[in-house]
Amino acid sequence: MTPQPSGRTTTPAWTTSAHPSTSTTERYCARAAAAVAPGGLLIIVEHASIAPWSWQAGKDVHLPRPDEVRASLKLDDSWTAERCHAPQRTPTGPEGQQATVTDNVLALHRAS
Repeated sequence: MTPQPSGRTTTPAWTTSAHPSTSTTERYCARAAAAVAPGGLLIIVEHASIAPWSWQAGKDVHLPRPDEVRASLKLDDSWTAERCHAPQRTPTGPEGQQATVTDNVLALHRAS
């Protein structure tokens, strides 16, 4: 990122969350959004499901949908979503097992 005198960036701000905790992720993403200068892009990639081999498997964990993530940021009208979806992929677990999992992918553009 290229720091500006305002403390904001002109290059994309990127945030990922390997093991999301809703409140922690919301705070982290909100801080990243605040660092994006007008004309900049915020990219968020995070898990939206839990693989059966995860340490969180079987626990009652709420993983937000991409629209919930976007809403939690409480962004003003200067932001538009270039991408806000939940693609699926098939990773391989530690013992060679495979499962379909979902991720959230958001690309949010801040108007100039």
